Amino acid sequence: MKKNKFLHVGCGLKRKDTTTPVFNTDEWEEFTIDIDPSCKTDFIGSMTNLSMIEDETFDAIYSSHNIEHLYIHEALVAVKEFNRVLKKTGYVMIICPDLITTCEEIIKKGPYAPLYYTKDFKTGELKKDSYVSGIDILYGWRPALQNGNYFMAHKSGYDEKALISLFTKNNFKNVWSTTRKKFFDIQLIAFKGDVKKEIGENLLRKHLV
Repeated sequence: MKKNKFLHVGCGLKRKDTTTPVFNTDEWEEFTIDIDPSCKTDFIGSMTNLSMIEDETFDAIYSSHNIEHLYIHEALVAVKEFNRVLKKTGYVMIICPDLITTCEEIIKKGPYAPLYYTKDFKTGELKKDSYVSGIDILYGWRPALQNGNYFMAHKSGYDEKALISLFTKNNFKNVWSTTRKKFFDIQLIAFKGDVKKEIGENLLRKHLV
């Protein structure tokens, strides 16, 4: 049976098993792209330039915590590139930090207070000595920046309304999203073509399980 193809944008060292319950199945074939050559991806490059990929190649695009690494004018270019490489029935699944939830916590606890702890990449266990603060969500995770990984710097930010607008203004016809306050993030699904509301919202829920 022919598999659907999805492009995992800005994957780093992560692969299909860290995406969503929908993509992490035998029905989907993963292709990876990252700007860092050490990640050993199928494609090397920025999400603002997917010229190595032909038009209407992929059934879906998955990008988690990447769009905030672009300036706003760069994000506009990236979303146009997403639209170009998607098939007419394709969609984008985006996860990014939610500025409103983050700022609410900063007001309560201050910018450097721990908001949540990171997990060990191999074991999945929480690391008590490694945490994320509001300042990290706003500007980029400090340990990575300190180690010279300046790709991790944050250059923009979004609330739900702004993220939806980014896609609707760039030829995505149907967009649905949700904010997960517990995880300080927004999860959004944007369809290139027309999709009924119940279908779009149901698919978003399946990705969130």
